[in-house]
Order: sequence, then C-alpha cells, then structure tokens
Amino acid sequence: MFHCKCELISVITRLLIKTIVLSVCLLPICAHANSNAELSSGESVYVSIYSNIYSGSKAVRLELAAMLSIRNTDPKYLITILKADYYDSNGNFVESYVKKPIKLKPFAHTFFYLKEYDTRGGPGANFIV
Repeated sequence: MFHCKCELISVITRLLIKTIVLSVCLLPICAHANSNAELSSGESVYVSIYSNIYSGSKAVRLELAAMLSIRNTDPKYLITILKADYYDSNGNFVESYVKKPIKLKPFAHTFFYLKEYDTRGGPGANFIV
C-alpha cells in the first residue's frame, strides 16, 4: 500500500492536520452560553501588565509601552468600570486610572496606555479592575 515510511508519515500528517482543523472549526458550534445565568453585580479581575521585560543571557531590562484594554463582551447589557488600579511589583498602589465610572455599551471597549518611560510598575506590575 505505502512504498516507504516517508509516504506513510506524509499521509498520517495530513490526516492529523485535517483532524485538528475540523476540531477547531467545529468547536464553536458545540459551545453555547447559559441563557439562565444571573447578571453579576460586580467583581474584581487581576490583570498582569508587562511594561518591563528582560532579554538575553545577561537579562537586559527593556522598557515597553503597555496597554490595558477592557472590553464588554456582553451583546445585551452595558457594564460599568468602577476602578482600574495600578500596582507595582511589590504590591504597592501606584495610581488609579478611573476617575469616574465608565459605562461600556455592548461590545464597546476602553483602554489605558502606559508609556514606555513609565517605570513605576516594574516587571511584576498589575491592574485590579
């Protein structure tokens, strides 16, 4: 049937790729949201921010710009962002980026930008939203 191991490996590889592609394409069809779920009255989310990274064998520190993007993925209800508090690597509060509540309509988003020269957070900076 197969003339060499290379041909067999090629056939198996093609079948494996087709299986993976079909799985990825059909997976969303199997997923559905729970329509009976209750609305959340609020929660906090921890978000890592990578504004400083290390590179190379000598761990050279690179300063990066970073962005916290907050999106309302609910197709029906708006959400209200009450806080986006920035903390440094030691867990110390740095700054609050939300001065007044931000209302996001369905599928809307807002973002907060940290400039590359803002080194206050360090390599373990994070937001609590």
